[in-house]
This record gives sequence, C-alpha cells and structure tokens, in this order.
Amino acid sequence: MTVLAFDTLRLAKKLKTGGFSEQQAETAAEAIAETVGEYLVTREHFDRTTAATYEHFDRTTAATHAHFDREIGATRTLLDREIGT
Repeated sequence: MTVLAFDTLRLAKKLKTGGFSEQQAETAAEAIAETVGEYLVTREHFDRTTAATYEHFDRTTAATHAHFDREIGATRTLLDREIGT
C-alpha cells in the first residue's frame, strides 16, 4: 500500500495561528495524522479495491446463476417424470 504523507508541521502552524497553544497544536496534529493515516487511501488503491470487488461480485453472480440454472433443470426433470409430459 502507498504511504500517504501528512504535513503535521503545517497543520500545527495553522492550529497555532487559530489560537491553539504550541503543545495543543502539536498534540492535535500528531493525533490527526495518526488517525488520518489509518483511514485514507490513495485513488489508485481505491480503484484497485473497487475493481476487485466488482470482479468478485461478477464471479459470484455468475456462479449463482449457474447454480439456479442447474437446480431449475433438475426440478424440470423431476416434474417431467412425475407428470409424464
């Protein structure tokens, strides 16, 4: 996975400008960077994961259709035997 850079110094400076103390600004910037780093993804990673999800969905859907087609065929065969058409 791609590592995302997060400029904690820049954020801390903006927080200080907004009225945070230096310690508050640094602590908040570090906490935000840690949290953001866990949940942000790159567009490339998002696109790859989305494509993989669609591929999995397509395979599962095809397998489900094939299963139902077999079951419907088997049911028709049983009904034909029972009804004798």
